[in-house]
Amino acid sequence: MSAAGADVQMAYADQCEKNPSALIVSLQPGRLPCKQIFFVKWQPDSDEKLLQQSLVDFVWTVIQNVISYKYTSVAFPAIGCGNHACPVDLVAKTIIKEIKHQLNIRNIPLSVKFIILPERQNVYDEFSKQVVSLNEDSGSSISRILPPNWTQSADSSLRCLVLSNTQEYNSIANDFDQTMNGRHISILRIERIQN
Repeated sequence: MSAAGADVQMAYADQCEKNPSALIVSLQPGRLPCKQIFFVKWQPDSDEKLLQQSLVDFVWTVIQNVISYKYTSVAFPAIGCGNHACPVDLVAKTIIKEIKHQLNIRNIPLSVKFIILPERQNVYDEFSKQVVSLNEDSGSSISRILPPNWTQSADSSLRCLVLSNTQEYNSIANDFDQTMNGRHISILRIERIQN
């Protein structure tokens, strides 16, 4: 909400005041790089069965809206894994499994991303584990997409040579030259860390 900006915060407050019982509030993105923001009312529950059902309902609501707007991608927050302190493994497994289920029954291609705060490494690890696990268990087409300039490494090498005839190389070399202000003789090689 804060990343979207003050206009979105005011519009959200206005919509909540006008429609206090609305399940979903749809707003323009403000400063976020997307087409629409869907705020879905959601409450965690200490009962794991009820928590799971609430997560399934959450995913279903979002997917329905994404389909109705004919969007091709969606970003889900790691809902409940912050201040609500829901079991991270249960949340990740339920959300990922339900997204896969919804996409399979509708036979729609949809790019799905998960938004996880940088300081929540345990949440990121659990979501990654669940995606890989579901992919291996079902032989599905869920994939982890590497950044476009990365190369697939057969030996899982973390260090990759950046080729000198690429835009990536030129961009890094130019930045280095500006930073060093001419106080170097030559660049021997540039390597990228892929992890």
